[in-house]
Amino acid sequence: MADASLRGVIPAVLTPFTEDERVDCGALAAICRRTIDAGVSALFINGSTGSGPLLTREEAAANVRAAVDAAEGRVPVLAGVGSNATSTAIDLARDAAEAGAAVAVSQTPFYFPLSRCELMGYFADLIVASPIPVALYNIPQLTNNVLSTDMIAELAGDRRCVGMKDSSGDMEAMLRTIALKAGAPAFLVWQGAEPLAASSMLAGADGIVSGTANVAPAMVLAVYEAARSGDIEPARARQESLSRLRRFYSAGTPRRVMGVCLEMLGVCAAHQRRPYHEPTDEGRALIRSCLAEAGLLPPS
Repeated sequence: MADASLRGVIPAVLTPFTEDERVDCGALAAICRRTIDAGVSALFINGSTGSGPLLTREEAAANVRAAVDAAEGRVPVLAGVGSNATSTAIDLARDAAEAGAAVAVSQTPFYFPLSRCELMGYFADLIVASPIPVALYNIPQLTNNVLSTDMIAELAGDRRCVGMKDSSGDMEAMLRTIALKAGAPAFLVWQGAEPLAASSMLAGADGIVSGTANVAPAMVLAVYEAARSGDIEPARARQESLSRLRRFYSAGTPRRVMGVCLEMLGVCAAHQRRPYHEPTDEGRALIRSCLAEAGLLPPS
């Protein structure tokens, strides 16, 4: 599975909701089609941006089916399956495979701190039981558990473990993970912290998993293409443009901000599931200003 289809820009797809907080699979499909048309390489469903921890098992499976149907075979679908319980993660991986996902992606279990032995056991059990390849997801600031370089190296030795998304924001850790590719060339490494996208690609990462690609896929693709080509100055300039757009995240929680962005762009409604709140009027004005400055909206 470690092929060109998993290299490039992979949107961490937002899960839209209806006004009464039901998952809106039709709106999710619209986001998927929009990003595929822009040229992304794959889709990541039910991750952090996709509100994975807020979804029921049935909702998670429905999201994967909607994404697979929207993709129509043009790009693969990666499905978030992480859980605090190994058995639940395995169930989610099986559901994702049945729905047509190509890869099951799991962060570490969260909230409870776990030992190295417990974390390795979680991933080892998931990798063995999953009907589809597994990718690791390191986001310790949200999970309270970290995947260390030696743990990643051990898991990367299993051909059924195809890669890792690192959203830690730790560039030194990212470089250590990229270095593992020398001994496991089929293992893919994706940067999930957007401010480090260009520098990670220049250092040898395989792609960018991006929440902002829901909103501005072409801008994230521009960063990827310049950095992949080794064009340092264009990559720096495009990264700076992306950073200016990302100022909109100061308006509220990322899922709410992305929902408002997509509403302003006419893609879907901004509804999210409680306890997330709508941005303030000032926040919405900032979001609109950032979109307009990036050329995504006519100037107000």
